[in-house]
Amino acid sequence: MPSTHHVIAVTQQGTKVVPAAIPTLTVGDTVLYSYKGSGKLIVVFNGDSPYGTAQDANTKVHGNTKLTITKDGKFQMGCQVVLPDGKPIGWNPVDPSTADSGGTHDVRRKP
Repeated sequence: MPSTHHVIAVTQQGTKVVPAAIPTLTVGDTVLYSYKGSGKLIVVFNGDSPYGTAQDANTKVHGNTKLTITKDGKFQMGCQVVLPDGKPIGWNPVDPSTADSGGTHDVRRKP
């Protein structure tokens, strides 16, 4: 089965930074988090990410960059935007009211 390229659009809705529905992903697929607003998009994973950028906590990847999935599993993530004035908005791991600014990546191995 050939790899698929996914574009996950991320939009700013007030102080929330909301990703579109996240499809089921497969190891080898590529993903680009597309953000067209002002500021810089950062996607934060709680711990490990599906992109092989493992850290102990809060693995960060930048928006508008094509990434290749290298690991299977379920990966919880949140979206943040750093506005031009330096203020971050969106997902906050200690604030449940920002849950709409995130989602889960369900990554499977190729059959």
